[in-house]
Amino acid sequence: MKILSVLFLLITSMSFAQKANAAQENDPIVITLSTQPSCDIVKQQAAKLAASGQYIYVSAGNLTSTRTDFERYFENYLWEKYAIRTKYLDCSIMPSELCYMSALNSKWKARYGKEFINNERKLLKTEFEKKS
Repeated sequence: MKILSVLFLLITSMSFAQKANAAQENDPIVITLSTQPSCDIVKQQAAKLAASGQYIYVSAGNLTSTRTDFERYFENYLWEKYAIRTKYLDCSIMPSELCYMSALNSKWKARYGKEFINNERKLLKTEFEKKS
């Protein structure tokens, strides 16, 4: 019985570890409490992503579980039309996450313009409301 309990705990912990690894694989720059890269390293990684045509729009304070239908629609639009992925951070962010957000957002701003996201959001909001 003890062996079964230990085996169950081991399998459960391995399952959670695999899910965490799968989530991190979708994010080319991973910041965790245990591995907080310096801001310079994050900036270098963001530059490499942009050079390869990959852009990520990072926003803070909007948890993915509370997104509206329009926000999901907007995320799909950014991805399908411009290949810009969307990432949300929690409301309270660490300095390394602030650097991450700033570095990644600076790359799409350099390519598409500072007000790109706001302008696209306004245009798409009108279109979305007409469809609804």
